[in-house]
Amino acid sequence: MTKQTRRMRVAAAILFSLIMACLLAFGGLLAGWYLWGHFGPQAKDPDDTEAYFFGLLVGGLMALVGGVALLWKFWPRPTGAIQMKQSRNWSKPICPVTRLYVHLRLNAGSTRYSTGCSD
Repeated sequence: MTKQTRRMRVAAAILFSLIMACLLAFGGLLAGWYLWGHFGPQAKDPDDTEAYFFGLLVGGLMALVGGVALLWKFWPRPTGAIQMKQSRNWSKPICPVTRLYVHLRLNAGSTRYSTGCSD
């Protein structure tokens, strides 16, 4: 992937995530107002600011979580040899406890009781 193509993909991922975060924020605002109106205390005046603040809180939370999740999902990944090297590293167990678990799961029917760890 060339540097220019990568920049375009990064820009597209950021723009898409921002647009979706705005839509999620608006949906969260409406959901917060609805939840406050049905489950919150009765409003004494028509300009109940607590419902607005609750809607902003829910909308902001939805926008933040959704925007970060979309950025993480659509961020361009490295390609070629770098990606193959990273995928190999992910397939290796990280800690001795994980190695033991994987070893026991793979050798569930065998009669050996060694841990298989060389550390």
